[in-house]
Amino acid sequence: MLDISFYNLLAEISNNLHFQDYSSTVNPVLKPAFQFISENNISKVTVARLARACQLSPSGFRSLFKAHTGKSPSDYIRELRMTSAARMLLTSDREIAEIGYQVGFSDANYFSRTFRQVFGVSPHQYRRISRGQAVRARKESPKL
Repeated sequence: MLDISFYNLLAEISNNLHFQDYSSTVNPVLKPAFQFISENNISKVTVARLARACQLSPSGFRSLFKAHTGKSPSDYIRELRMTSAARMLLTSDREIAEIGYQVGFSDANYFSRTFRQVFGVSPHQYRRISRGQAVRARKESPKL
């Protein structure tokens, strides 16, 4: 059994994923990319689509995006997908492969490997740990 509490796991997620909304402080040329991200399912977000939204070539978009955010567009998209997947694992009973597909992964094994790289545990372990902690918290909470 893993020796990770639910709250430590959530803290680790926050430390590992420094998701930031750059839309209000970024170059106006990049604003359509952030608008596209906010208006579309994360599975539809690709570097090519974001570049098109900004009327830039993919290489020009990558350079400008990294210069203004400090992250490559691919890393930013991956963080968004993993954050969405973690949220779905906590709030739904969907199959792990289905969650991977919903956040843009066509291969469940690749989704699981990526999730483990980002969070340090598999999606199944993440869900099991979080649910175990939630059950324990309910049992330990004082009755009012």
